Amino acid sequence: MDLKEIALNKSNRRHPWELARIKVIASLLDKYIDHGKQLHVLDVGSGDIYLIKQLAQQFKSARFYAVDIGYTDEYLKTENAQLAAEEFNIILFNNLSQATIARSGNIDLVLLLDVVEHVPDDKYLLEELRTLMSIDASTLFLITVPAFQYLFCSHDVFLGHYRRYNNVTLRKVIRASGLDALQVGYFFFSLLLPRLISVTIEKISGEKKNPSGIGNWNGGDAMSKVFVNTLLLDFTLGAALKKLGINVPGLSNYALCRKSN
Repeated sequence: MDLKEIALNKSNRRHPWELARIKVIASLLDKYIDHGKQLHVLDVGSGDIYLIKQLAQQFKSARFYAVDIGYTDEYLKTENAQLAAEEFNIILFNNLSQATIARSGNIDLVLLLDVVEHVPDDKYLLEELRTLMSIDASTLFLITVPAFQYLFCSHDVFLGHYRRYNNVTLRKVIRASGLDALQVGYFFFSLLLPRLISVTIEKISGEKKNPSGIGNWNGGDAMSKVFVNTLLLDFTLGAALKKLGINVPGLSNYALCRKSN
């Protein structure tokens, strides 16, 4: 969850989108990750660390270095102590240089999960990461971003987004940053039409919605389970169609890439 959305999370319930996305990310990584190896993972823009804690439970051999400029020194002190007490292989930082000093060897995986849309110069961020001493040609990058610029609306403004992407624009910034795309695609097709309708109404009416995000979900367990299963079925069908050469659009865009040789 984005740090801006934490204040909206009155019920302490996780949005179905967030719960389903964890499984989507694990699935996207599965074919590229050696589960028998002790992985070192750099998570850039790690937010409230819920997602990375879930991934740490699935990738038990991994050690995570999580960076978010929104972390205060007090937050780092408290959360790092709590993570150590809970025996998570996660350490938090509020700047990239400290994280890379902590891990002097190779980084196996870089996670940029709904992050690059938050920075004015996405190419600069990717180039900065690509040129780190701990990054080499074997390092895998997983990038997720919101899809389709037409859908840019008050929700994006609230979250501090500069842009949305599609397969073409995502490939373009990856290539310009010195990375090679291994796989690019979309997920969550079923969310596309509701968002399109909502954004179109906003554009026509000129009325901006109140700040919101996934932090304001208050649905019950049964409803959440239905939505999560629907989104996972959506992802499974989209992945199957992609293997047949059919690229189904979705509300989210993703790319798996490596450093160019």
